[in-house]
Amino acid sequence: MLKYILFIVLFFFSSLWSVEENNSTTHPLIKKFDTNKDGKIFYTEASKVLQDDFCQYDINQDGYIDEVEVEALK
Repeated sequence: MLKYILFIVLFFFSSLWSVEENNSTTHPLIKKFDTNKDGKIFYTEASKVLQDDFCQYDINQDGYIDEVEVEALK
């Protein structure tokens, strides 16, 4: 009985996590390069091509490219 209850609880929480993942509005470019999953692309996470012009894309010069700066690339 205890195993059954534990299974139900784990199933419930795992379904919540998957819904959260599906509702994410993170830009695909950030998803691709953000290896530590903090919602930002740091220089060390960027590809070589992105690193070459990183200062140009990091508009506010705070050391990372965030969602707002990615949207400004359009």
